[in-house]
Amino acid sequence: MCQRLLAVLFIIHLTGTATSFTLLPTMSSFTSSFSNLNVQDTTSEWDSTGDSTDNTTNEGWSTVSSSKPNSSPAPQPVLSSSQHQMLITIAPQCSGKTTYLSTISPPPSNVIDITIDDQPGVYLPLPISQFLDPNLCPKKSIIGRTLKERVQCEQEQTLVLSRLLGNLDSETFSLLLSEIIPSQTLLQTLTTEIESIIESNLEPINTDKVDIFIRESIFPSAIKSSQDELKKAAESNTRIVSWGNTNARYTDYTCALETSFRTNRTVKFIKYNKELTGNLQELLKRNILRFSKTGRYIPAQAIERTVQNVESMLRECNDVEEFKVDQKLCEKAGYVLGRDRKVKKMHRR
Repeated sequence: MCQRLLAVLFIIHLTGTATSFTLLPTMSSFTSSFSNLNVQDTTSEWDSTGDSTDNTTNEGWSTVSSSKPNSSPAPQPVLSSSQHQMLITIAPQCSGKTTYLSTISPPPSNVIDITIDDQPGVYLPLPISQFLDPNLCPKKSIIGRTLKERVQCEQEQTLVLSRLLGNLDSETFSLLLSEIIPSQTLLQTLTTEIESIIESNLEPINTDKVDIFIRESIFPSAIKSSQDELKKAAESNTRIVSWGNTNARYTDYTCALETSFRTNRTVKFIKYNKELTGNLQELLKRNILRFSKTGRYIPAQAIERTVQNVESMLRECNDVEEFKVDQKLCEKAGYVLGRDRKVKKMHRR
């Protein structure tokens, strides 16, 4: 399906017409092609830390919950002169995490925001011409897969880009996208937002490159480097530090609690549907607008799943008092949050 889809898009791109659909295969052949395609779960690809089995940073900093047996005594916190916070975001992609953090502390004392996505090698910028025609890609491999192979598997991103560029009409776009997104509700929401942006001429493509996500760079290299960066920032700065990932699982932010414990920082969670807002429709719209500006795209199903995970976490930890919500979020990750907002490890019997 990858080759068939890209061939169709390339022919449309060369001929400059998006109305002729005679070259496209039938829906049954589309379905057959997709049934043979190995499409991996994208939840861990575009949210936070995923299910890495390497839960230790350098110098033996454990990022796993203390629910596991540990015969060695708990390490004592390294006292720091910093009384600033460790902020931990619990929110889906495109919910305004970066924007919100930038308003907390104005320059020059900006929040130091550490994210996995910003680590080297997680995203690879590629010229649009090569993205639309993978045959133009340099003949090189990245972590065991050629660049051409990686581009060919970015089906949703390819379709969205082609529609925004006018290389596909709305009917063809919706038909092809339906083979990637099985949920009619999600499909309708996404296509509606894209068509609305096109009709309003809100955002033409303002970038000449698009980002390719390199899944294999996440585990363990990007996770470890981001955790090391978080530790260094918390130890050597008096500024506010943020673990600004989606943190859609309790284990995703354990490293931030461990770092806070060791550097004597207070902890505060920045949560979805409180400080950070936007329903799924709004998040999809922001994702498209960001793509048109920066070339970075998050698959719609990844955003939807992250919303569901985050909302489930926050429901489970819900409380009238905001402090108690934060307290429960800490407990789920194996830590106790005191009234002074300092954390310590839970002692389990």
